[in-house]
Amino acid sequence: MQFAKECLPVYLAKDRKTQLLFPFGGKLDERNRRLRIEKLIPWEGPALKQIEKLINMIFSPRIQDHQKKIKDLVKNFLRYVFLNNFIINNQTNKIIDTIDMARFNEIYNKYKDSSPYPGYSKYLELKSCIKITLFNIYRLRLQKSKRLNILDLGTGAGYFPYLCQNYGHNVWTIDLDSVPMYNEMIDLLNIKRRIKEIKAYEKLPNFDQKFDLVTAFAICFNNHKRQDLWTYKEWSFFLTDLANNHLVNEGKLFLQLNPENDGEYYDNELLHFFESTGASVKKRRVFYNSLKYFRSDEKVILAAPRRGQGRVLPRSWAAAGLLLRAPKARLASSIRR
Repeated sequence: MQFAKECLPVYLAKDRKTQLLFPFGGKLDERNRRLRIEKLIPWEGPALKQIEKLINMIFSPRIQDHQKKIKDLVKNFLRYVFLNNFIINNQTNKIIDTIDMARFNEIYNKYKDSSPYPGYSKYLELKSCIKITLFNIYRLRLQKSKRLNILDLGTGAGYFPYLCQNYGHNVWTIDLDSVPMYNEMIDLLNIKRRIKEIKAYEKLPNFDQKFDLVTAFAICFNNHKRQDLWTYKEWSFFLTDLANNHLVNEGKLFLQLNPENDGEYYDNELLHFFESTGASVKKRRVFYNSLKYFRSDEKVILAAPRRGQGRVLPRSWAAAGLLLRAPKARLASSIRR
């Protein structure tokens, strides 16, 4: 492995007498004495962030407080390196071999300049798109699971359902047909797509079957970067529809959000909604191991305002916001209705 030639001094003491040299191309934040890595060959992106965190903790004056974090970072970094350099690269080449490259090259030449970055033409970078999709496959452990029925929302060029099909899963998708490049890619990859715009307070189309997993990557159907961005109310209707009409009892949901105009993926209210209804939230990724909180046949006991009596209400009511730090007056009026 080759590193950048420059060595970076990192001072370990305030007197600036103790220093170590690292073979990284980067710079030192003089104010906080923290290492900021600019370039490391051959890895980049997520690997750089892992290395930066690791080195800053190793040379922290309170290293004993970071032992568990250091162990986790090393484990995650090695896992990333192993996946990226061995498994993912190998699988990417195998998957590309299954695609009709003559037809793909026709599509590429036709649309490569139609919508430059960050537009949809970026999804014609075949190798990088398949590598990113493979990471999602491995994150959801679809490469070794039993055959699943999967519904992919806003499927775009269709890479995710195509890879799922390669691993033996049955996949349906929902998306619009307004982008010609997506339409030709869907036809090339032989993806089953239902044409439908996902809107607030509108149910998804019926598929005459239920799914083990529902996914949505780079979500835009939540009115992304618009004034009427979905709040927990719209999300509650959407998740209730999925739980009662489209997912099996123990079905799972994986959402990957896009950053909004302020750079955030959600506000505090929406984050609280996701977490309080059973989701595991990590930055842009929201994962429900079960949507039982939204099922109409599940019940929840709400404490009544008087003498500890209770009212039995559907969990979907709670998910709709009745338990989200609501004032007592609002909660009581909701129960009366």
